[in-house]
Amino acid sequence: DKEIRNKYRMQFNLKDEIVCIQVGSLTDQKNHLFTIEVFNKLCKINKNIRLYIVGTGINQEVIEKRIDEYNLKDNIILLGRRNDVNNLLQMADFYIMPSIYEGLSVAAIEAQASGITCLLSDVVSKDVKVSDVCEFLPLEEDRWVDRLNGSYTRKDTYDDIVNAGYDVKTTAKWLEDFYQSII
Repeated sequence: DKEIRNKYRMQFNLKDEIVCIQVGSLTDQKNHLFTIEVFNKLCKINKNIRLYIVGTGINQEVIEKRIDEYNLKDNIILLGRRNDVNNLLQMADFYIMPSIYEGLSVAAIEAQASGITCLLSDVVSKDVKVSDVCEFLPLEEDRWVDRLNGSYTRKDTYDDIVNAGYDVKTTAKWLEDFYQSII
């Protein structure tokens, strides 16, 4: 949604910056410290990039400290808990999920539904890939730096989401049929 994208980019005072978003609890599993290492390297070659981290958790203090150590406060912004993630995804160019372990991530499917480039660690379940905007990368910092410094896609993925069975209308119909079959 270009209107939401423009509204949110204006709200966050963004012009032509490349925007990345990472959504998830601030825990070891979500691998935020890896992300910060990647951004520390990335910001040395591209100052025109921002990372918004959505979530709260037990590692928040450690994450804040690392951001401070690397002097990345202008490039990495912690947003805390939000109820407008769908709109934040519209603002972004990349969704990143460098998890060290992960099952079938609904958040990654939602990110694909927004049509932005989604970069996931190669340990994330491959079942999450429902569109060609989703890519898997090994947890090697330089690979992530190179990819985030590269091109990104914004694409209408509606048909992909529907065909994968994640459309709300399709799911509601399936649920209705299921309940009627057991009555």
